[in-house]
Amino acid sequence: MGHPSCLSTLLKKLFILIFVVLGMVYTPCIYASTDINYVTTNLSNNYGHSFNQKLARSDGFTYAVWTDVSNSSNISGQIYFKSSNDSKANFGKNMILSNKGEDANLPDISANDNNVYLTWVGDYSDNSQVFFRASSDNGKTFSKIINISNDIIESTLPSVASFKNFVYIVWVGSNMTTPKNFEVFLRVSHDSGKSFGPLIDLSKSPGDSTDPHVIVPTDGNMVYVVYTDCDATHDDPLCGIYSTKSSDNGITFGSPQLISIIPPVNQYLPFLGHSHPPIISSLLSAFGINIHKHKGEHNSVIPIITSSDDGKDVYILWQDDLTQTGATDIFFRKSNDYGNTFSDSINLSNTPGVSRLPRMVSLGSALYVIWSDTNATFSQFDIFFTKLGDHGNKLEKPINLSNSKGNSAPSAIGVVNNSKAIYVAWTESEANNKNNLMITKSTDEGNTFEKPIQLGLNNSLNPALIPISDKNSTGLIWTEYGNNYEDIYFAKVR
Repeated sequence: MGHPSCLSTLLKKLFILIFVVLGMVYTPCIYASTDINYVTTNLSNNYGHSFNQKLARSDGFTYAVWTDVSNSSNISGQIYFKSSNDSKANFGKNMILSNKGEDANLPDISANDNNVYLTWVGDYSDNSQVFFRASSDNGKTFSKIINISNDIIESTLPSVASFKNFVYIVWVGSNMTTPKNFEVFLRVSHDSGKSFGPLIDLSKSPGDSTDPHVIVPTDGNMVYVVYTDCDATHDDPLCGIYSTKSSDNGITFGSPQLISIIPPVNQYLPFLGHSHPPIISSLLSAFGINIHKHKGEHNSVIPIITSSDDGKDVYILWQDDLTQTGATDIFFRKSNDYGNTFSDSINLSNTPGVSRLPRMVSLGSALYVIWSDTNATFSQFDIFFTKLGDHGNKLEKPINLSNSKGNSAPSAIGVVNNSKAIYVAWTESEANNKNNLMITKSTDEGNTFEKPIQLGLNNSLNPALIPISDKNSTGLIWTEYGNNYEDIYFAKVR
């Protein structure tokens, strides 16, 4: 056995070699002085259970929606809503928007101009359905509840997007003729949610489709949908990421195209099966590094999508793992021609550890991406940030934003469109199983970040930032856990 000091030196040299070969020399976060101001508000303020919170902002108003079971005698959930005029400091009264006779959950929200649109899942007649309500007066009043899914059984996971008078809702469910096959469905309104067009099956695949997301650029007639589709040939199904688009405001959609293609050869950013070059050493296996190349199957999940304002640039992220090794990375593809063609897949994380839960936001010609990554520690997760400039064509080095002793995840990112401010929030675990809510800010388009500060009170989870804010501040919402209850908190941050 070698001398301990010699072994330590050898290990250091070995890991330096690993980083050089794998190209994973991450830039440490260079902290600027902290200049983050915030005011917090308890939105739910009860002794029940409040969770699944979402935020939206439009027309000088901020809107919050969440699931709440505090005031129900039969422990069923209700969808709560609250709004705030940005010129005032306070939110209005709680509004219950779901039917009190159903168990409601999984709300989603979209807003543009003075319109607010809400969807959620409700258990109705022993079957889950997707419901919808609209407001045309900044959330003061809402229309009657509309059952969007109708005869589609076990409907769930709704996502809503809107632009001008157009409203788009996607969700997952099954036709009665094929109740064991889940598909992605869509319905469109061209009159601000007063009525909806026919049902559209977007996926039409023999396997199960899930996790749909819809986006609408703020200029033009484009609509983009991304989702996960899993095959029907494996006992443990393998999944891929698919995308489809409409160029006529959702009247017709093109055939879905497979996005999660990992090319076998890429001299700069190797595909998942070859992302660990064969460094020969008996020491590597002890640190969880698999030194063998694998060409096996990969599994693609957790897709997210965004676009430029005009819809010309389309960006898609997803989490991909090699099923034989468990290695997980964050992959990216872009289109600069309205989704007609996509670039090769790029491995943004490219670490030997576990990369998960990507988030992104675009502003102008820049795309900002964050994710949670164990990097080479194999023991804890940190929050990493990277910027893709020039319409997604220029990739910069990742920055470790949290660099802490505890696990950091999940995370949220938002930008202020009239400044260079970028906000990133995440939760950081402590030894006592509590989670601190952390936030950091960049004022130079992501080149440097301020030292993270703690916003939460006791035990904070699931932060969500307004993706793009139109004032000098942004909004942050999260769940604060007490002894036997959970509350929804909001912070105005600048």
